[in-house]
Amino acid sequence: MATGSTPAHQTRIAVAVSLLLAGLLVAGCSSAAKRPAPVSATPAETTATVTQAPTASTPPPGTVVLDQNQLATICTSPQTDSTDPPATVAGSITSVVPGAIAIISCGTQVAGYDLNAGQMLWQQPIGTDASASSDSPAKITVVYADHHIYAFETDTVPANGLIAAYNTAKLTAYDPKTGQPVWSQPVEPDNKQIDTSGAKVIEIPAKAGEQEQTIVSLSDADIALDSASGKQLWKGVPLKQNATYLGDNLALQLENSDPIVLTALDNATGRQVWQQTYPQSDLTFSADVAPELVGHTVWFFGKSGYDSFDLDKGTHTAHVLYPVSFQHVLSNTSLTMAYVDNSLRLFHFGDWSKPLWSVTSDDATPLAVTDTAILISAASGPQILSADVGSLLTSTLTADEIGSSPLAVQDGFAFNSTTVIALAPPR
Repeated sequence: MATGSTPAHQTRIAVAVSLLLAGLLVAGCSSAAKRPAPVSATPAETTATVTQAPTASTPPPGTVVLDQNQLATICTSPQTDSTDPPATVAGSITSVVPGAIAIISCGTQVAGYDLNAGQMLWQQPIGTDASASSDSPAKITVVYADHHIYAFETDTVPANGLIAAYNTAKLTAYDPKTGQPVWSQPVEPDNKQIDTSGAKVIEIPAKAGEQEQTIVSLSDADIALDSASGKQLWKGVPLKQNATYLGDNLALQLENSDPIVLTALDNATGRQVWQQTYPQSDLTFSADVAPELVGHTVWFFGKSGYDSFDLDKGTHTAHVLYPVSFQHVLSNTSLTMAYVDNSLRLFHFGDWSKPLWSVTSDDATPLAVTDTAILISAASGPQILSADVGSLLTSTLTADEIGSSPLAVQDGFAFNSTTVIALAPPR
């Protein structure tokens, strides 16, 4: 692999994959609940096993920090009877949150794992109540956002005389660094038929002088809470299921049709702020592409190019097609990696006139792009290249370890549901 020119550029990556939110339905236990009266948010009381991890630097590039074997070990319950083998649950990585902490689902248990230290931080049954009766099992739904883990506990109160059966729900926020509860809050949609199985939660960064909001989107209501305390800020009719909360007090709704319809909705009321229609031939993406919000601009990255829109006004600010010579393209709002004429080339995003560097290569597909390292799947095997000059950092990975689809990136680690790989620490 020969190295080409290396201009001294440093770029800042905006992580292209927003960690989409994953719902996990597990069983807990609770006795029949009474109709709750509205109360202020209160700290939840539970106990978690917390381990203080030593300070550690990011492992060397190419280190497989977590794999299926390690997940199985983490998710294996302690043996309680010498005659029975320990119960093993196929664990999965649901997210990596800021601070390089992997959140691992182990069935009824959730664990936090420090990727830099290579050590478990905590493991506990998120959302379950060990003191509750097993006669009336509650439903627990666990969802993940940027700064908290959220557990919904729903219960059905049976009919009593003239009072029809109804549902109750409680939302508890947990600190992903410790597994400890931060606050707990009753959740009360108006019709009492609460369904949290498809719940969506997103944390919207605060504007100057305002509170950070946690938007809870249920099938029958959208509820905004103060992310720090759990205090309810507002409650409204639910937005349509294909609406994506982006921040800046707006949600974006995409209708998969021709033309594609983009509609911005007010987060607080669900009312339409603007609507634009575009023929599919004028766009590089389909409605199943997840948008990325940077500042006030919404980006959509397709296979043939990208489009951007001003979220506040709905203006179509960019429609760019990649050069026809580009193959296997992977972009974010800082960098573009492409395979071109038997070489891998890295460009500043949007500037195809001159690559930052170019290296000869066999057929290769980029799977993760950061400002410090590039993970590629090449015909000769997986490789990690430095982002500054394209030099080979390691080629010790296997195809089974990295898969064939782009990986999410957080804090210098690339990951999917079964594997976490160290790339290089971000600048």
